[in-house]
Amino acid sequence: MAQHEATAERASTAQAAEASVHAPKRPRPSKGQGARKARRGRHDLVAYAYVAPATVLLLVFGVLPLAVSLWISLWKWGIFPERFIGMANYQEILESGLVVVDAAGNTQAGPVGQALANTLYYVALTLLGTIGPSFLVAYLLFRIRTLRDVLQTVYFMPFATTAVAAALVFAWIFNSHFGIANGVLTALGLPEQQWLLDPTPVGRPLADALTGGHAERIPTALQGPSLALCVVILFNVWNVLGFAVAIYLSGLAGMPAELLDAAEVDGASSLQRFRHIVVPLMRPTTLFLTIYLTVSAFKAFTPVFALTQGGDGQREAGGPLGSTNMLTIEIFNNFYQRSDRVGYACAVAVILLIAVGALSALQFRVFRERP
Repeated sequence: MAQHEATAERASTAQAAEASVHAPKRPRPSKGQGARKARRGRHDLVAYAYVAPATVLLLVFGVLPLAVSLWISLWKWGIFPERFIGMANYQEILESGLVVVDAAGNTQAGPVGQALANTLYYVALTLLGTIGPSFLVAYLLFRIRTLRDVLQTVYFMPFATTAVAAALVFAWIFNSHFGIANGVLTALGLPEQQWLLDPTPVGRPLADALTGGHAERIPTALQGPSLALCVVILFNVWNVLGFAVAIYLSGLAGMPAELLDAAEVDGASSLQRFRHIVVPLMRPTTLFLTIYLTVSAFKAFTPVFALTQGGDGQREAGGPLGSTNMLTIEIFNNFYQRSDRVGYACAVAVILLIAVGALSALQFRVFRERP
């Protein structure tokens, strides 16, 4: 029996040796491959070194403040942290910040709800007044040769102008007592307007018609932007239109001229070339401008503050009666002017971040789809 087992063991050892002889050998890396890997590693280190400063700045001034704001929003925070309250600030926003019931029993928007509605009006009307007109102006400038550079400079000047100085000029133009706007209306035989002092929604006549003269039954935030907010939106459109024109001109300059020439040879009209060639090729540019203008409109603070804080006799930013109050102004008023509302202000800032992220993701989804 022992001899049998020894024979079987020697046979299995011989088979294993034979298998190892016939097994394919792994190729050893050559010296050239090792050198290439070393060079690639050095190149990666150089790339990381170039990216590191921007990454550190993004983390310190971008990600870290967001994390700190989220943390503060969970606290009862005055000048110093007082106590941890969890989601109480968000609960307060949901219970009394978004929707309230007035003395007559009508549902109205709360401070945060009104600010959110004003911000959405601001974003939507800014996009509506900027994307289409700037595209048409840029295409017309692209088609002409005479005075193109001069006209492009004229359109770009408002964007290069200091926002505060330009806003103060706008506040003077639309001053309800001695502004040029009311002077023009008077010359045309039209009634003067209160402009920056008028909190009445522009959709109030429609609300009266729908409710039989009881517009108060419809929340004021749903009746459209106020006349004061329309003036602020007009300023923003005037301010960013030249920037959008310059971006579209850059995109048009990089468009392949062969496509337009081939379409013209095939008999396509100017409108057909614009619709079927120019517009599809400008989709990436339009996406960039839409995202940029949306984010900048959500973050708008300077024009609103400059036009409503002290403009035409107003004492509080976001007036009159909160009709121009934006989410950024709501954050500012709670953070800097009410010492015990820092946590609440950070909670509103988190809501603003969520709104911007959701709308930007929706825009990416819409523009990714083929027309």
